[in-house]
Amino acid sequence: MHAPLFDRRLLELEDDLERVGFRFAIYPITAMLAAVKAMRGVYEHIARTGSSIGVTVPLEPFPELTKLMGFEDVWAFDKKWAD
Repeated sequence: MHAPLFDRRLLELEDDLERVGFRFAIYPITAMLAAVKAMRGVYEHIARTGSSIGVTVPLEPFPELTKLMGFEDVWAFDKKWAD
């Protein structure tokens, strides 16, 4: 989808939502669009160089990712119930 058309439709949608009484809206696809753009850049870099070293896309630190995904709870569960 062409970005300016998408942006214009989004602004019209915001006006429509406000007109019918919504005070806020969430935009789950916006984060997905950003993630896909970042993934495309990473994979293009890997295809071009054969490595992820030197990617220019900002990366989430791995410890933050594991925390966000709830891995700490999984590890605690595993530790509690290990043989």
